[in-house]
Amino acid sequence: MSPEYRFIRKSQLLLSEGNKEGLPPELWVRIWINLDWRSVPAVSRVCRGWRKWSLSSPELWTEFEYNDDHLRADDYIRISALVKGLDIFLQRSDPLPFSLDLFALKGHSTIVTSGLQSLLCFNRHRIRKLVI
Repeated sequence: MSPEYRFIRKSQLLLSEGNKEGLPPELWVRIWINLDWRSVPAVSRVCRGWRKWSLSSPELWTEFEYNDDHLRADDYIRISALVKGLDIFLQRSDPLPFSLDLFALKGHSTIVTSGLQSLLCFNRHRIRKLVI
């Protein structure tokens, strides 16, 4: 069982015990802010309340780190998923500054980065940190 799954399961139990409201949304967001970037989307899929709170908290979506030493230039499915995931984070973090670390694109052709170029150019005013 992954740490993310255990965290989400424990959080679901906290929501369902005692007070039906559970913790106030502001406290949940303060807890979620410490999650790894891969866990943030999972929070938005727990329940309607969490989805509403996480999607209305752009500070949860301001960091994106992608590290894949095995990404190949011809792996269009994974590249497409990378661009789609980054686009989601950029949309949900708007209008806050954004940090991006990409450790998978070294030595790859411009085909790999071309999908990212337009996304990054469009959001260049928001990029606080960019590591490629």
